[in-house]
Amino acid sequence: MPDLCDVTFLVGEDRVPVHGVKAILATRSRSLYQLILHYQKQSELAKTAKKIFKKQKPSPYSNTLVIHVPDYEAETFRRFITFVHSGKVKVDINHVVGLLCASEQFQLPDLRIACKDFIDRCQGHGQKKKLAATARLYLHKIPAQKLLDEPDVWGIFAGPHCSTFVALITVQCWKLLQVRDSYTLSGSSH
Repeated sequence: MPDLCDVTFLVGEDRVPVHGVKAILATRSRSLYQLILHYQKQSELAKTAKKIFKKQKPSPYSNTLVIHVPDYEAETFRRFITFVHSGKVKVDINHVVGLLCASEQFQLPDLRIACKDFIDRCQGHGQKKKLAATARLYLHKIPAQKLLDEPDVWGIFAGPHCSTFVALITVQCWKLLQVRDSYTLSGSSH
């Protein structure tokens, strides 16, 4: 129902349109409110410039505010916008990390809790590698980095800091073994 919407997000490198209603988005998230206001001001400046130059092609979204969102996958962002509008979302292994990142970026704690709960449930269902692969799509987002960097109980995330953590643990274990062995040797000579 794009005809009823007044904001269009052009998502990803392919700029896939995802439509929304500014009033609903702005009331559900302070971050979305600020984003919309920022782009409205830019749009007004651009319209003023167009009047001066008058040689630019009209946009296919001329009646709506257009916001480019390059760092999400289209289906993930569509699900995110659906959640903002309705409070409901379909979370699955392919989109949970992107939804988690969006929930953090746009400050939606209910969605963040739902995503974290889903991630916790994944550990017992053989979805660890798929979850890690999905997280790698969002390495530019802090929640995905944290997910990959955590020295988690799953043992499958091998982010750059995780390997450092394993190396530190190995060194500490080696030192403890050496202390234990030296203590055992000195204790047995008595």
